[in-house]
Amino acid sequence: MDTSNAQISYFSQELNRDLIVRESIVKNLAAIFSNKDLSTEEMLSLVTATKKGDPSLAEVFAGMADGRGIFDNWTPPAGWSAPARPWYKEAIKGDTVAYSPIYEDLITKDLLVTVGHPIYRNGQKVGVAGIDISLKPILAKTENMKTGETSYTFELNSAGDFITHPKYQKTDNIANINNEELYNFYQTVLKDGIAVRTIKVDGVEEVVRGSKIGNTGWVIANAIDVNELYAPVKKMMVTLVIMGVIIIALLVGVISTFTLNISKAIDQMKDFANKLAEGDFAKCEFNINREDEIGSLGRALVSMRDRLRDVISKVSSSAQMVAASSEELTASSHESSQSSAQIIKVITDVAMGADKQVLSVETALGTVERIVKEIDNMSKSSAEMAGKASEMAEKAGVGNQIVNKAIGQM
Repeated sequence: MDTSNAQISYFSQELNRDLIVRESIVKNLAAIFSNKDLSTEEMLSLVTATKKGDPSLAEVFAGMADGRGIFDNWTPPAGWSAPARPWYKEAIKGDTVAYSPIYEDLITKDLLVTVGHPIYRNGQKVGVAGIDISLKPILAKTENMKTGETSYTFELNSAGDFITHPKYQKTDNIANINNEELYNFYQTVLKDGIAVRTIKVDGVEEVVRGSKIGNTGWVIANAIDVNELYAPVKKMMVTLVIMGVIIIALLVGVISTFTLNISKAIDQMKDFANKLAEGDFAKCEFNINREDEIGSLGRALVSMRDRLRDVISKVSSSAQMVAASSEELTASSHESSQSSAQIIKVITDVAMGADKQVLSVETALGTVERIVKEIDNMSKSSAEMAGKASEMAEKAGVGNQIVNKAIGQM
């Protein structure tokens, strides 16, 4: 869309470039007429000099509010009045250049347009300076403005009349050609200054791009068959698809090579790690000459292997020392075990003797109890015997006294 706008804008600027030159001529002429109250002869002299300076101009003239008309190669007839002319009315309405409706020259039959500019004196509009421009060079440029085999360029004036078109005539108006889409497109260009639309023209879908031309109020438009317009795009898409496939294939190749390279290094590191895990340090060799992250990881594994070797060597030495100490401890333990067995045997014997002694003590206690009972019985018997002995002693004493008395009596 931006490219389409750029193309039609370029066409518009190309046509407007020549018109701007003509506008500057009429502006300068009006400025000269505005600076001084010139006579008709002086004005005619300036008009003639301007025409000679640019022979491409069809006519150079001035029309005054008092009715006078000063032309390079034409003298107005009696009763002719400048303010009554369409070009005068169009130009006197504004403050800058104005374009008249396009008309046909009565003699040459060429299409002409009048460009006019107000003449001021003391702040008042007193006339119009004008030039007639032939549209033949502009139409020739327009016909050459093509964007493809099926493209064509056409122009319309501010009233919607066709200035040039391969199908429609100059008497045709865009409002009367039974194509509402094209008419709406024209109205959009008048409103926005530029537009692009896809429109069906005589059953053919066309992309139409239009732009206003400078101060003219005209519209230039270019139409091209949609299929032709987008053919390069389709071709480019096919090319892009092919290039995309090629690029993808190259990427797949590069990625595959890169992946295989990485996979090979990873497999080597995997085997290396497995050997480390199995403790096979004798065959655990790994040579890697890479400067990327894989190389760093490989070197880290090699460093880990070397450190593991040192650690395992130190652990082995310590283990041997521990084994020797364990053997000594085992021997001491064996001796201690034998001593313990002997102690246990002694303790067992002691325990068995103790059991026997307990039985002997229990037997002795039974015997002692019996003895105690016997002694108790004997004590009781002794007491009884002592009592009896005392009685007997008393009785013996009594008996002794009786004896003694008997003896004394003898």
